[in-house]
Amino acid sequence: MTAAGVRPPLVHKLGSGGTGRGLVALPPAGGGILPYLGLAGSLVRHGDVHALRAAGLADGEEPDTDVPAMVARCLDAILALPSPPDALVGWSLGGVLAWEVAARLAERSGHAAAVVLIDSFVALPSGSGLEAFTEAIEDTLPRTASEAERARFRRTAEAHVHAAAKHAVTVHYDGPALLLACADGPESRQRADWTRLSARLTTRVIEGGHFEVLGPARLPATAGHVEDFLRQVFANGGEPIGGKTWTT
Repeated sequence: MTAAGVRPPLVHKLGSGGTGRGLVALPPAGGGILPYLGLAGSLVRHGDVHALRAAGLADGEEPDTDVPAMVARCLDAILALPSPPDALVGWSLGGVLAWEVAARLAERSGHAAAVVLIDSFVALPSGSGLEAFTEAIEDTLPRTASEAERARFRRTAEAHVHAAAKHAVTVHYDGPALLLACADGPESRQRADWTRLSARLTTRVIEGGHFEVLGPARLPATAGHVEDFLRQVFANGGEPIGGKTWTT
């Protein structure tokens, strides 16, 4: 809770683009919005940018323990926005949420938002070390965080990682989608898995690993691919130009 006893909102506005379009970033495992702050500077060129945080990070909140519950919570938050989003963006688990939410929105309204998957997986790769992965997520929290904040973040990250390990995306989505896959991961399988669920998937490969893709060294390449994809989608009525894969 805040000093006034009010929990901070789940929706945070990161920038105003003035285009009439809206873009929403969905929470990765751990639930915070910090990973998207650098990318927001590029996204805002295309419209207003909002980011959703996950439940569990504020005092008195409990984290969601399964992906369907996270999807439902994100969907409710997005439906409360003034207009449907034109693009949904997600890193890691956030990409899974973006995909599932986009499919739900299309089912409800026929509106097919563009989806950006930043090193997201249909299902976690076999042999994934959940404890090590959770620890790596914890390391993304700023050192200035209090012990109470660290404890809530750790609990939320653990809940999300275990929820992701039990989940596999099965829903097909017909909207335009971009997969940014990390060269250090199982990129070929990752691309094949998402391709089975989409006829409109564009794939780009980023050098480096999962926890580097939004970091200072790789952010320019990541943001550049997202920028190119969104510019083409919005200029061509929802259809990206070209579907080949390349590495940067």
